[in-house]
Amino acid sequence: MNEHIEIGGSNGGAVAQMRANIDVVEFLGNEELLHVKVGQNDLIAVVDASNRVKPGDVLDMHVALDKVHLFDAESGLALDAPRQAPAGVAAEITV
Repeated sequence: MNEHIEIGGSNGGAVAQMRANIDVVEFLGNEELLHVKVGQNDLIAVVDASNRVKPGDVLDMHVALDKVHLFDAESGLALDAPRQAPAGVAAEITV
């Protein structure tokens, strides 16, 4: 689950953007769990319930790069490379 994935475009910081297809929405009072597909990958995002997302919606979403943690697929070790996009340029997530 990821509470750092947000709905909408960038708010000016260094972010990775993605287009997500909403598969399932779990209503949890003031929050919703969104089961989304990004490319061939499944993610779960926690968002505010005021967004009123429905299954079948296609949303632009983003995550701040300083909240992204990357790991080597073979060793499982954390990758410590800088995660900064050039000023004014949003990174694209390819998963």
